[in-house]
Amino acid sequence: MFQQPLFDYYQTLAAGIQAHFVRVAAYRDPEALHEMRVGIKQLRAFFRVIEFLAPEAFPAKKYLCPIRKLFKVSGDLRDAQVQQELTRAWAKEFGAFLSEYYNDLKQKEIHAGSAFSAFVDHFEIEDEFQRNSERLLYAIIPLTEEYAAQRIRSRLEDQLLELHAYEDRDLLEEGCLHPLRILVKEIRYTLNIATRCFPELENRELDSMLRGIHQALGRWHDCEVAKAHLDEFHAAYADAISLTDEHVYDLLFLKIRDEKETDFREFQACWAKFLSCRGDPPCSPKTTHG
Repeated sequence: MFQQPLFDYYQTLAAGIQAHFVRVAAYRDPEALHEMRVGIKQLRAFFRVIEFLAPEAFPAKKYLCPIRKLFKVSGDLRDAQVQQELTRAWAKEFGAFLSEYYNDLKQKEIHAGSAFSAFVDHFEIEDEFQRNSERLLYAIIPLTEEYAAQRIRSRLEDQLLELHAYEDRDLLEEGCLHPLRILVKEIRYTLNIATRCFPELENRELDSMLRGIHQALGRWHDCEVAKAHLDEFHAAYADAISLTDEHVYDLLFLKIRDEKETDFREFQACWAKFLSCRGDPPCSPKTTHG
């Protein structure tokens, strides 16, 4: 029965998110925060699959809303932590501690951490997951195996059609790559869910191609965010304070630009490989379903 793998997947996700939540709430642990947010992304994809299976019984957006608030309030904290980690690596590479920039990021982390703590002090995460556990069972128990297999396959095919639609877009267009990156991640999560319930839907070649796209775009996005933070810092403070070494900041801007270009070229290669493959269902967006 497909219901058991679905329910087990949800229980595993819920347990992981809650365990990481406890560590973040207590220590603001960067690794736990990262894993918690990844788990929430996977949960979002899972809820959307369940909604696709049982749209009347499981409104995904409504049921996910409290967890999405947790994701949102933790975003600035995670961002500040990531940028500090990158800054330490850059300082080591260039042999100069970027103290002004690092201190600015530390202040952002403190501010974001206060907002996060204020939220989690009143967030009953166990109750939220228990409610959704009951909602999940209510939605999936009446479904038949045949219906669920057909709907999950349709979900994958619809997502791949949406992804292939980017073939006709200018990928350097403002705001184009970020939603493409999010979609690729969700397709990978959906494929993972589908494979757990129906092993015949496993497609390692497709997953490998999507992983290549996802990883290249992830590094590209990190560069985008890093440049935005540096631009903001430079605009606010460059004329007001004496930077440790202005030359080092110039080198840093060039490094980010070069890494971003490298990541984009890697994405283009992975993207071209994906577009050249039309494979068998569920890979092929050309597949029709009745």
